[in-house]
Amino acid sequence: MNVSDVSSTGGLRLDSATVGGGPLRDAAGDPEAASFRAALLERARERVDDVVDRFVATTLVFPILQKASDSPFRSEMFDGGFTESSFRGRLNQIYADQIAGSDRLSISRSLGHRFHQWLEHQGNAALERVVGQKGLDTLG
Repeated sequence: MNVSDVSSTGGLRLDSATVGGGPLRDAAGDPEAASFRAALLERARERVDDVVDRFVATTLVFPILQKASDSPFRSEMFDGGFTESSFRGRLNQIYADQIAGSDRLSISRSLGHRFHQWLEHQGNAALERVVGQKGLDTLG
């Protein structure tokens, strides 16, 4: 941590380069750097939206669909038999991904919005790490 000044009140003022930069520090006065940062921020937002959608689908929507398909009120007349029971999990996963990715599910949108706000205050190095992550594990 680079401490550049100690104020008279005893507080420390930190150099912004060591705290993660920020949008103004990274793109100060350079239009090329500003356009690079804007493109990097957009890719990071898309990546975060994808991860948030998968997280909500896996932890919230999928278990609800599984419980609904294991209903005690199933009818033999409408039961798909062995084939349905074999592929029901995958079908529920596809439904969960589509539901979580839709604009109607406000949980995904609000989580994504919070992470977008966080991304705006990160330096380019942090954004590059978010964009460059391969196969993020949404379950931990």
